[in-house]
Amino acid sequence: MSWEKKGEMTTVSLLVFLLWAGKAAVEAHVALTFPPARYPPLDFLDNARTTPPCGVPRPQAATFTTLYTNTPYNLTWRMQYPHQGGYRLTLLDATGRQLQALTRPSTSSQAGFSGLEDQTFVFSRVQFV
Repeated sequence: MSWEKKGEMTTVSLLVFLLWAGKAAVEAHVALTFPPARYPPLDFLDNARTTPPCGVPRPQAATFTTLYTNTPYNLTWRMQYPHQGGYRLTLLDATGRQLQALTRPSTSSQAGFSGLEDQTFVFSRVQFV
């Protein structure tokens, strides 16, 4: 996942990976709807049984979403069932290195996850700096 500055615009390729966490294990049980998930946009891909960080290998002909810095966005996902966990959104570069944490952990979270108060959230408002 790479990014390059172009004036005030940042092109973010393969933008975000979304982790959905249970009490002890990190698992993803969602599919991104905005920005679109990697192809194929499958549900219920967890990091315990699939290739991290997004659950599917990087496609040869990737689709990219262009987003601007200092502009708020609602990142959205589809979830088939809520469970007792939270989420963490992180912007990564092409090597998997973290560039920016996009969510703040809940005060009750020891694992750094947001949304522990309401597991039915299907969006998070973020801003790239």
